[in-house]
Amino acid sequence: MNNRKIRLEELLQKEIAVFLSKRAPGEFSGLVTLTCVRFTPDLQDAVVYYSVLGSEADRESAAGVFARLKRDIVSALRPRITIKHFPSISFEYDPTPKQAAKIESIFNYIENERHSGENPTSG
Repeated sequence: MNNRKIRLEELLQKEIAVFLSKRAPGEFSGLVTLTCVRFTPDLQDAVVYYSVLGSEADRESAAGVFARLKRDIVSALRPRITIKHFPSISFEYDPTPKQAAKIESIFNYIENERHSGENPTSG
């Protein structure tokens, strides 16, 4: 992956986060995190991935907020990010953090079972 693409992904993620913190405080129910941004190779499209710590309703609400704010986000960022053609932006839920938490709980369960099954030996 080239450095320019990586820098643009990081910049877009940062700028969207700043926009949301300044212009959309209180819009989300649940804790929303922008996990990453991925551009297509031609830099014409960008997908912004986000996670939501909260209920399924919080996740659905976040999708609606992103859909509603998408035009405002692009309008605010277009003059701030110098790029020949500003990309088309879409927002997608990233289930990775939720899946990671589930896997971690499984590992914790296995570890607890392992320790509870051990018989201490008296020496």
